[in-house]
Amino acid sequence: MGDAQEQPASSEQETFQEMLDEQIAPAFRALGLEGSGREYELPSDAYWALIGFQTSRKRIIRKKLVFTVNLLVASRKLWAEKRASDPDWYPERPDPNVLRDKFWRPRIGALLPSGEDCWWEVSPDRLTAPIAQEVVAAIREYGLPAMRERMQ
Repeated sequence: MGDAQEQPASSEQETFQEMLDEQIAPAFRALGLEGSGREYELPSDAYWALIGFQTSRKRIIRKKLVFTVNLLVASRKLWAEKRASDPDWYPERPDPNVLRDKFWRPRIGALLPSGEDCWWEVSPDRLTAPIAQEVVAAIREYGLPAMRERMQ
């Protein structure tokens, strides 16, 4: 969906999903990430390196959906050890949107120059391309470098 031809979706949820599928997913794949929808992975044999989109139900106001991006880097070996001792708390695959002890899991805002929590708004009556571009730039310039640093 191009910038000039972008049509509003019928709901904020649909608008958000279309932005993920049509604008963010292709850009993330171009950055080497795998995944779709609300979760992506930087492939690694030694680490879980995940990116997750978190929406806030409390913040859906006046046809606006608010979201942020969470990152997670966890040693696969340490995750497996934790899972072996507590499989109910540690699923087979980590969820980047669920906080677990001993693992690096910031929101993208903590990595931005401002260091402040960052939430974006989407609504059916606004173009999503500028928002998608901002999210992709934040991941490319701050998220992925920080993740790769923790994977060394």
